[in-house]
Amino acid sequence: MGTMKALLIESDGAALQEMLATMEGGGFAVDCAEDSDSALNHLICKRYEIILLNYAIRDLAGQRLYDRFHGAGLSTPILLIAEQEEAVNKEEIISITKDSILTKPIDRDELLNWSKALIDFTNINVGFMDFPSIVNQSHAGESALKSDKDSKDIELTLAEKKLLGFLLKNRGKTVYKSDILQSVWGSEEQEVFTNIVEVYMTRLRRKLGAHGKSLLNIRGVGYRFEI
Repeated sequence: MGTMKALLIESDGAALQEMLATMEGGGFAVDCAEDSDSALNHLICKRYEIILLNYAIRDLAGQRLYDRFHGAGLSTPILLIAEQEEAVNKEEIISITKDSILTKPIDRDELLNWSKALIDFTNINVGFMDFPSIVNQSHAGESALKSDKDSKDIELTLAEKKLLGFLLKNRGKTVYKSDILQSVWGSEEQEVFTNIVEVYMTRLRRKLGAHGKSLLNIRGVGYRFEI
């Protein structure tokens, strides 16, 4: 893969410069926009691997820019940035995990890790930003995710999406079962979740097909996603 292109949409000049430095330091080519008109002009002219968007930004008609992208079926993954005092209903946000919304002040490593994780998620042919199918889904927490390679739908539950997101965020690193339990199920009590990680790993490997071979079991330690 060549240089990854990112569009950073942020109205706060200081925050924009800080995130710009972080993304460029992480190997991204970044275009910046401080308002909706500028952002839309960039999207007309270029294709991006990732969009970093301040959730508060609205267009001239008063519509939240994220909602506008969402309604248009934009396929580019979006990492939302929320103001510290901003109330965000994460259940209404389409994302692979709850942590795909970052709250200011932004940790630099988190910004880079999640930007790359969202791109990785897309690059393994699982279209998690398939907006129309998710908007019209009939079952909360589940969505039909399409694999272009296999030309069939891949059904991932919310827990499976969160698990895959956690593994992508930590790709190349060995993670403990307790870390997975805390991130995906909000608990480290292994006796309460007997074998749940093993069960979900098996499901995820099967659903990801050839990509499932990259989910490694590190005996006696945990798991690692070698992507």
